[in-house]
Amino acid sequence: MAGPSIQVGADSQLATTMVEMLREVPPLPTECCIFKVPESLRSGNEEAYTPIVISIGPLHHEEKKLQPFEAHKKRYLSSFLQRNSDISLEDCVKLLRGLEERAHNFYFEDQFSVAIAVTTNFLE
Repeated sequence: MAGPSIQVGADSQLATTMVEMLREVPPLPTECCIFKVPESLRSGNEEAYTPIVISIGPLHHEEKKLQPFEAHKKRYLSSFLQRNSDISLEDCVKLLRGLEERAHNFYFEDQFSVAIAVTTNFLE
């Protein structure tokens, strides 16, 4: 029965080492929730990580195959402005400019973001 007690001691030491290692992981910004998929994952199945119909963020905005939906985005904006005649396009632009930095903070650009996110979620 000496085996299990040695294992328990080794497990405790490993856990202690891991706790110390996890303390070194920098925290994510509080609003950060959009992660770029690391190239090592994308290369296994590029299509699984690429939009098919619409681009919402800046990463795939200029892709030619997504351009047909850009006209729909303009229609939606026009419809919104027509339904809300008390809001001007200039007001919308000013409001969005004011939110630009906050929106940018939602994107986490570290190449190891998936690993860090998993580690951070594990600790919560």
